[in-house]
Amino acid sequence: QRQFAVDLCAALKVGGRQGAASWPVLLTMNPDARDWEVDKVPKGLSAAGCMLVSTLLRYDTVTVQPLATGFAWLVKNPGTFVQLAKDRRCSRVLEAVFSSDCPAIVAGSRKKMIRALLGDEKA
Repeated sequence: QRQFAVDLCAALKVGGRQGAASWPVLLTMNPDARDWEVDKVPKGLSAAGCMLVSTLLRYDTVTVQPLATGFAWLVKNPGTFVQLAKDRRCSRVLEAVFSSDCPAIVAGSRKKMIRALLGDEKA
């Protein structure tokens, strides 16, 4: 199972990508996806890609390093995460991010995302 996560990241060429680039590639299942714009959902968002991201988040940070690094970018740009949260295809991704057994995401990052979501609800 762990090897699958590594192989998938390699197949989609996210291993060498910096920051947030891994998330649009995985969420769209398109290795040519470009970095997304701040506060916008990537074009071509794929339900299958969202399901894969939610599955990959179950692995440790070392196994899915590009995903963990990309999440760090989302923490710095919470508006983008809020936009993802509003897309129905990302419900499993949110569930995985906020799960207590999600080793790929640091607990402090979850708190920042919750604040961002709560702040958006008040607006």
